[in-house]
Amino acid sequence: MSESVTPGELVELGMKAPDAEMVSSRVSFYRASLSMAECWSVVSKEVLRPEHPFDAHLLVYSELFSEWNHRNGPPPAWMPDAATAATTNIGRLMKVKGFSSFADLHRWSVTERAEFWGEMIRRLHIPLKREPMKVLELAAGVEHPEWLVGGQLNIADACFAGSPERLAITYQREGDVIRRVTLGELKVLTHRVANGLR
Repeated sequence: MSESVTPGELVELGMKAPDAEMVSSRVSFYRASLSMAECWSVVSKEVLRPEHPFDAHLLVYSELFSEWNHRNGPPPAWMPDAATAATTNIGRLMKVKGFSSFADLHRWSVTERAEFWGEMIRRLHIPLKREPMKVLELAAGVEHPEWLVGGQLNIADACFAGSPERLAITYQREGDVIRRVTLGELKVLTHRVANGLR
């Protein structure tokens, strides 16, 4: 296993020295006894905090998964417990469709593509200006699928659907506080930019 993250590296990325010492120490402690994924799960939930610079999060993540076998796919960034997983969109879909595992859901999504994507459009409340006649048309073969035949989408409608008070963006400039932009504020900013382009 490669070297752990040092306090100096974290300070260089903008983390305060006491936090950097604590994070480095806790990462080393958990890394000694847990698998890569288990360690990241604990560190991301109990050690790293939102006010820590994103680059520090990324460094810890990259170091913890430095020996990850990428042939198995990318390393996991989020590992919810069973109760949390059940409240996600995928968890609720699995319950409605009667699937007991993610593998069963995945199998259905690739064998019944039209049904799966029709369900996704409904569940995600994608605001189509015109409903498609067919979700998936394979007349030209699976190599040339036609999606949402006859349907029409205005991407701006989709981007700004929802309550104007709903959180749209959370961001942090280097060394600054975490800022939040609501959907309503984002829409005003977008219109300002669009009007400037006319």
